[in-house]
Amino acid sequence: MVYGIPTAILVFLVLFAGILFSWQARSTTDRGGDTKDHSERIYKDFEMYLKVTLGLVAAFGYIRFDKFSAQPELARQALQVVGGISLLVMITFCIFVICHQASKVRRWKNIEWGKAIFWQELWACLAMWLFSSGIWVAAFAW
Repeated sequence: MVYGIPTAILVFLVLFAGILFSWQARSTTDRGGDTKDHSERIYKDFEMYLKVTLGLVAAFGYIRFDKFSAQPELARQALQVVGGISLLVMITFCIFVICHQASKVRRWKNIEWGKAIFWQELWACLAMWLFSSGIWVAAFAW
């Protein structure tokens, strides 16, 4: 369960992105349109994810280092709740980023799928997944 949930989330996000990107790439609506607003929205979404996650990390640290010695069972449950919230926040913001990126794909005249590995949005989603999955695993391991 500890590793299964982040893995299932990753599989879901990859499938979601694959379906949405291919669907948007086939669309001819808005082809050649401006993508600046979507790019700005992606960066703001990532920034908001970082702010929320920093708050969750602070809560995680407070529970682990201040409350754990007094009530370890209750503290462990609280850590797991923080880890779950972190995964939920990550899923939400990854879906936002994927949807905005799909809207950008829809507007591109020529889509070079081979360069997808260089998309900043891919790395933003991977960073969010790694960090939130790390919080989730730490909640169970500590």
